[in-house]
Amino acid sequence: PAFICGVAGSGTTLLAGLLHQRYEVAANARESARWAPQHSVLHIRPIADYPDLPEYFEHLFFARDVSAQEVREESLRLYRGLSRWPKLSNVVLDKAPNTHLVRAGTFHAAFPESTFLLIVRDPVSNIEGLRRKWPLFGEEKLTQVCTFWNDVHRVFMADIARFASSVKITTYEWLVQNTDATVADIAGFVGLRERKDLLAYQDIGSAPGKGLRNVDHSEIQ
Repeated sequence: PAFICGVAGSGTTLLAGLLHQRYEVAANARESARWAPQHSVLHIRPIADYPDLPEYFEHLFFARDVSAQEVREESLRLYRGLSRWPKLSNVVLDKAPNTHLVRAGTFHAAFPESTFLLIVRDPVSNIEGLRRKWPLFGEEKLTQVCTFWNDVHRVFMADIARFASSVKITTYEWLVQNTDATVADIAGFVGLRERKDLLAYQDIGSAPGKGLRNVDHSEIQ
């Protein structure tokens, strides 16, 4: 797996979409923690189900008794369900905002040859988006949301110190301003092979919202 990590609204969907559209992958596991079966150790409830930010933050982590082997088995079960034949790649894109930032250490133990792609957005823009798009963040004090943003990144940076060579970091702003070169650099780091033809995506308008948007003539703009 290539784990795409970042705070919600930082550009994880855009990065995953660009890689998926341009390069061969075995599967694209979008929102893997959210859509994993409820009995899975990977699963997390929707943000709206949590009464406050501290409880949501606590549930981002794997339970203390969850082993790396369990995480590996559940992940492989998810990936195999999403993969298609013929198999053109050994790489699965696995994106889950927020959760992957605090689970990287366990994921690396489960998949020692995996890569981690961190995308970071200007904190002012990112935190404004969190408060505007998700009521859980909008109803909390600004200082608490800033603390959340800091804390998930601190956990990630502490974990990856043990496997820094497996991590590639970029910014949302750089990705948007230098799309082709940035995506090609990341694809090379992961070891992806370019598609002969772009994968067609459904057209989506560019109005503000959550998730991927600004898709014109089946191509992510």
